[in-house]
Amino acid sequence: MRVGEALHQRLAVAARKADQSLNAFCVKALEKALGG
Repeated sequence: MRVGEALHQRLAVAARKADQSLNAFCVKALEKALGG
């Protein structure tokens, strides 16, 4: 998935704080957004 540079940076920081890879963080966020 392509995202803008600013969003990518915000996601990378959040993933790092959660001690997760960027991919794992995004997958979990998308699953949560879709209710499961």
